Amino acid sequence: MKTPRYLPVLLATFLTLTSLGNVGFAADNTLAIVVSRDTAKAIKTKHLTRRMLRKIYRRQQLLWKNGDRVHALNLRATDPLRAAFTQSLFNQSVEQMATYWNERYFDGVSPPHVVDSQEAVLRFVTRIPGAIGYIAACRVDDRVEVLMTLPIDTPQTSLACR
Repeated sequence: MKTPRYLPVLLATFLTLTSLGNVGFAADNTLAIVVSRDTAKAIKTKHLTRRMLRKIYRRQQLLWKNGDRVHALNLRATDPLRAAFTQSLFNQSVEQMATYWNERYFDGVSPPHVVDSQEAVLRFVTRIPGAIGYIAACRVDDRVEVLMTLPIDTPQTSLACR
Protein backbone atom coordinates (compact mmCIF):
# COMPACT_ATOMS: atom_id res chain seq x y z
CA MET A 1 0.00 0.00 0.00
CA LYS A 2 1.36 3.40 -1.00
CA THR A 3 1.58 6.19 1.62
CA PRO A 4 -0.47 9.28 0.70
CA ARG A 5 1.70 12.30 -0.19
CA TYR A 6 0.07 14.51 2.44
CA LEU A 7 0.65 12.10 5.36
CA PRO A 8 4.15 13.44 6.24
CA VAL A 9 2.77 17.00 6.35
CA LEU A 10 -0.07 15.94 8.64
CA LEU A 11 2.33 14.07 10.89
CA ALA A 12 4.69 17.05 11.09
CA THR A 13 1.79 19.36 11.94
CA PHE A 14 0.57 17.00 14.66
CA LEU A 15 4.03 16.70 16.19
CA THR A 16 4.47 20.46 16.17
CA LEU A 17 1.17 21.05 17.93
CA THR A 18 1.73 18.35 20.54
CA SER A 19 5.22 19.67 21.26
CA LEU A 20 3.83 22.99 22.48
CA GLY A 21 4.11 21.64 26.01
CA ASN A 22 1.54 23.05 28.40
CA VAL A 23 -0.46 24.59 25.59
CA GLY A 24 -1.03 21.41 23.58
CA PHE A 25 -3.19 23.12 20.96
CA ALA A 26 -2.84 25.53 18.12
CA ALA A 27 -2.21 28.88 19.74
CA ASP A 28 -3.13 31.13 16.82
CA ASN A 29 -6.65 32.53 17.07
CA THR A 30 -7.42 30.59 20.23
CA LEU A 31 -8.28 31.96 23.64
CA ALA A 32 -7.40 29.92 26.73
CA ILE A 33 -9.65 30.02 29.77
CA VAL A 34 -7.28 29.74 32.72
CA VAL A 35 -7.20 29.24 36.48
CA SER A 36 -4.26 28.71 38.81
CA ARG A 37 -3.00 25.18 39.37
CA ASP A 38 -4.21 25.37 42.99
CA THR A 39 -7.68 26.49 41.92
CA ALA A 40 -7.83 23.66 39.37
CA LYS A 41 -7.05 21.14 42.14
CA ALA A 42 -9.52 22.74 44.56
CA ILE A 43 -12.44 22.83 42.13
CA LYS A 44 -11.62 19.30 40.97
CA THR A 45 -12.35 19.94 37.34
CA LYS A 46 -10.13 19.92 34.29
CA HIS A 47 -12.72 21.16 31.80
CA LEU A 48 -15.54 23.66 31.56
CA THR A 49 -18.49 23.69 29.20
CA ARG A 50 -19.51 26.78 27.27
CA ARG A 51 -22.73 26.83 29.29
CA MET A 52 -20.81 26.91 32.59
CA LEU A 53 -18.50 29.63 31.32
CA ARG A 54 -21.45 31.75 30.15
CA LYS A 55 -23.01 31.45 33.63
CA ILE A 56 -19.73 32.42 35.29
CA TYR A 57 -19.27 35.48 33.08
CA ARG A 58 -22.90 36.57 33.47
CA ARG A 59 -22.44 36.18 37.25
CA GLN A 60 -25.22 33.60 37.37
CA GLN A 61 -22.78 31.10 38.91
CA LEU A 62 -20.95 32.69 41.81
CA LEU A 63 -19.45 29.57 43.38
CA TRP A 64 -17.40 26.65 42.14
CA LYS A 65 -18.81 23.19 42.83
CA ASN A 66 -16.58 22.91 45.92
CA GLY A 67 -18.13 26.09 47.39
CA ASP A 68 -15.21 28.46 46.63
CA ARG A 69 -16.15 31.87 45.27
CA VAL A 70 -15.67 32.45 41.52
CA HIS A 71 -13.71 35.59 40.60
CA ALA A 72 -14.22 36.15 36.87
CA LEU A 73 -11.87 38.54 35.08
CA ASN A 74 -12.35 40.61 31.96
CA LEU A 75 -9.84 42.61 29.99
CA ARG A 76 -10.56 46.29 29.30
CA ALA A 77 -13.53 46.97 27.03
CA THR A 78 -11.17 48.37 24.38
CA ASP A 79 -8.95 45.27 24.32
CA PRO A 80 -9.37 43.22 21.10
CA LEU A 81 -9.14 40.00 23.14
CA ARG A 82 -12.17 41.03 25.15
CA ALA A 83 -14.12 41.69 21.97
CA ALA A 84 -13.03 38.30 20.63
CA PHE A 85 -13.94 36.55 23.90
CA THR A 86 -17.36 38.21 24.09
CA GLN A 87 -18.12 37.42 20.46
CA SER A 88 -16.96 33.82 20.75
CA LEU A 89 -18.74 33.01 24.02
CA PHE A 90 -21.90 35.12 23.81
CA ASN A 91 -22.15 35.91 20.09
CA GLN A 92 -22.45 39.56 21.13
CA SER A 93 -20.36 42.69 20.96
CA VAL A 94 -18.79 44.36 23.98
CA GLU A 95 -21.41 47.12 23.62
CA GLN A 96 -24.26 44.58 23.72
CA MET A 97 -22.79 43.06 26.88
CA ALA A 98 -22.55 46.56 28.40
CA THR A 99 -26.31 46.89 27.89
CA TYR A 100 -26.77 43.55 29.69
CA TRP A 101 -24.69 44.82 32.64
CA ASN A 102 -26.54 48.14 32.76
CA GLU A 103 -29.77 46.18 33.18
CA ARG A 104 -28.24 43.87 35.82
CA TYR A 105 -26.92 46.86 37.79
CA PHE A 106 -30.44 47.59 39.03
CA ASP A 107 -30.63 44.03 40.37
CA GLY A 108 -27.45 44.65 42.37
CA VAL A 109 -25.25 42.45 40.17
CA SER A 110 -21.84 43.80 39.14
CA PRO A 111 -19.88 42.71 36.06
CA PRO A 112 -16.65 40.71 36.28
CA HIS A 113 -13.56 42.49 37.57
CA VAL A 114 -11.54 44.26 34.84
CA VAL A 115 -7.75 44.07 34.55
CA ASP A 116 -5.42 45.88 32.16
CA SER A 117 -3.46 43.12 30.44
CA GLN A 118 -2.98 39.43 29.84
CA GLU A 119 -0.09 39.47 32.30
CA ALA A 120 -2.45 41.00 34.88
CA VAL A 121 -4.85 38.10 34.25
CA LEU A 122 -2.04 35.61 34.84
CA ARG A 123 -0.95 37.34 38.04
CA PHE A 124 -4.49 37.72 39.37
CA VAL A 125 -5.47 34.09 38.82
CA THR A 126 -2.28 32.85 40.47
CA ARG A 127 -2.82 35.02 43.56
CA ILE A 128 -6.58 34.92 44.10
CA PRO A 129 -8.17 31.52 44.85
CA GLY A 130 -11.13 30.81 42.57
CA ALA A 131 -10.12 33.39 39.93
CA ILE A 132 -10.71 32.63 36.26
CA GLY A 133 -9.70 34.61 33.20
CA TYR A 134 -8.86 34.41 29.51
CA ILE A 135 -5.67 35.03 27.58
CA ALA A 136 -4.33 34.31 24.13
CA ALA A 137 -3.38 30.62 24.10
CA CYS A 138 0.18 31.52 23.15
CA ARG A 139 0.53 33.26 26.54
CA VAL A 140 -0.21 30.13 28.60
CA ASP A 141 2.64 29.21 30.92
CA ASP A 142 3.25 26.89 33.86
CA ARG A 143 1.50 29.22 36.34
CA VAL A 144 -1.94 28.26 35.08
CA GLU A 145 -4.17 25.39 34.01
CA VAL A 146 -6.27 25.63 30.86
CA LEU A 147 -9.87 24.60 31.53
CA MET A 148 -11.17 25.39 28.06
CA THR A 149 -10.22 26.95 24.77
CA LEU A 150 -12.34 29.15 22.55
CA PRO A 151 -11.63 29.45 18.84
CA ILE A 152 -11.77 32.97 17.50
CA ASP A 153 -13.44 33.22 14.14
CA THR A 154 -13.06 36.93 13.51
CA PRO A 155 -10.23 37.33 10.97
CA GLN A 156 -9.62 40.98 11.93
CA THR A 157 -8.70 39.91 15.48
CA SER A 158 -5.15 38.69 15.73
CA LEU A 159 -4.29 37.02 19.01
CA ALA A 160 -0.56 37.11 18.41
CA CYS A 161 1.40 37.29 21.62
CA ARG A 162 2.19 40.81 22.70
